Amino acid sequence: MTELRSIFVGQKWEVRISGQVIQLPEWIAEAGKKALVKWQQVFPREKSWIQKELGIPSLIVRVEGVPVGNRFHFFEIEERPAGVGVTAKFSPSFTDNLGKLTKVWPEFKVLISDARQGAGDDYLWREVVTPEQVKDSDLLIIRAEPEESEFHRFINRSVSSLTEKGNKVYGEKFGWWNTVTGADDLPWHTPFVIKPCQGSKARGLEIWDPIKKRNGCSTKSRIIRTLQKAGKMYCQPLVDPIEHKGGMMFYRIFYGFDSRTGEWVCMGGCYNVRPNLRIHGASDAFFGALTY
Repeated sequence: MTELRSIFVGQKWEVRISGQVIQLPEWIAEAGKKALVKWQQVFPREKSWIQKELGIPSLIVRVEGVPVGNRFHFFEIEERPAGVGVTAKFSPSFTDNLGKLTKVWPEFKVLISDARQGAGDDYLWREVVTPEQVKDSDLLIIRAEPEESEFHRFINRSVSSLTEKGNKVYGEKFGWWNTVTGADDLPWHTPFVIKPCQGSKARGLEIWDPIKKRNGCSTKSRIIRTLQKAGKMYCQPLVDPIEHKGGMMFYRIFYGFDSRTGEWVCMGGCYNVRPNLRIHGASDAFFGALTY
């Protein structure tokens, strides 16, 4: 079993960390950059500061996926990622890369909705403010759901997404997934994932695997109910995560935008392991440094 240590974020969040460090290959870093250049052109526009000033959806993003042979298979592009602060706690190379970008980024703070459970990890790398503490000159990452309209007044200060948070239309344009509206649209003979057209944090995500039937898979009836409730979702072929002693693994790779060069800079990130196809920061999951 992989030897793990724990770090604590806030009062309740225990994050288990592996000492195993994985070096991110250059070709994967480049694949992410190329995807982001296309992604920034098709992501829906908002009346945000970042779109107006730099023409991109977010100052910092995270690419998720796995290498398959000589190709990187993208699970998703997260345009307002959490985990920056905690990754900096266990990856010195990530901390160094973050520091270099911070020197060229505009100063910004983090505004977090009271509806969010837990403090998150933003306090580890940025000043966190309440709506009452926001000053007229402040730029912000706004951690609120698109439907929380009380935060929309801050969109002209935003360095990331707000009303379009979690919009996945880019994946359909890239051919990564396709729209489904009913059970007959689904390829039941082969493994797949369905996900909301707009959403995050694995909410509404269902996994179908008629072959291996592993932990984290949904039943057919559950998938049909989820799709009926949503009316329209995206369907993506299920690509197996990387096999690991602790379960199944995938990569979370952060990129920051350098306004001086107009390019995305790979920062490295982390790998995430869990004995479940629903790989995220659950109590039975752990992380490790993915250096670049």
